[in-house]
Amino acid sequence: MMIKEFYSEGVYFENKRERIVIADQSKLPTMTQFRYWYQKEHGVETTMVARIGCRKFEKDHRAVLGSSTFEAVGPGSRFQIDATVADVYLISRYNPDWIIGRPVLYLVIDVYSRMIVGMYVGLEGPSWMGAMMALSNAASDKTVYCAHHGIEIPKTVWPCEHLPEVLLADRGELEGYNVERLINAFNLHVENGASYRADWKGVVEKQFDIVQKKVKPFLPGYVDKDFQERGARDYRLDAKLTLEQFTQIMIKQILKYNTSHYLESYT
Repeated sequence: MMIKEFYSEGVYFENKRERIVIADQSKLPTMTQFRYWYQKEHGVETTMVARIGCRKFEKDHRAVLGSSTFEAVGPGSRFQIDATVADVYLISRYNPDWIIGRPVLYLVIDVYSRMIVGMYVGLEGPSWMGAMMALSNAASDKTVYCAHHGIEIPKTVWPCEHLPEVLLADRGELEGYNVERLINAFNLHVENGASYRADWKGVVEKQFDIVQKKVKPFLPGYVDKDFQERGARDYRLDAKLTLEQFTQIMIKQILKYNTSHYLESYT
């Protein structure tokens, strides 16, 4: 296409095929020269950004130059917090015919050790209140918390009752005036990830998959991938668990993860 555009003097047809007339063959660039200048002007990164957009490139295709663990100097130095809507429908403890919706699951995780240090299950959407409940749980005695939900554990099984040095969240709950009280009272350094950059806190993002996928197939009211497709079953009608029962299941799954999950590729 470049030769036809810049080096041809005319076009003729031979056996119904288009042929290009080139005046001086010696002026044509070699393939190596062409490739050199093309890559200099149009790099892989520049081309991909133009094709798919800067946001998608930064999230899915950029060069990986480090990891979350590089920023953590030890246990407790850096926590990540996030929330997700759990893939299960719950019913009211007062009337089993009332479907109360899908709960919000908050997790707080220690980046260095990958231990889940705090959690909260509630019906409030991802909010300041939910985040503070999860952070309060991270700084409280887990034996008391588990006993409140009917689960007896020794202190050594879940020895997490501290606030971190640095807390990383997304641009939601921990952005605004409320968080200043947290910073001033506990000398806590709060960071917020950029918009549409879930990979900045991939440790806690992936944790939702790990914690939920073990129990989801066994939960009544579990939301499958075909939810709301035409002809698919309405999973709300299968709901059997209350908020308290789902919380107990999540606590047991987190205890199982914290005590037995082996990190095969930890640097």
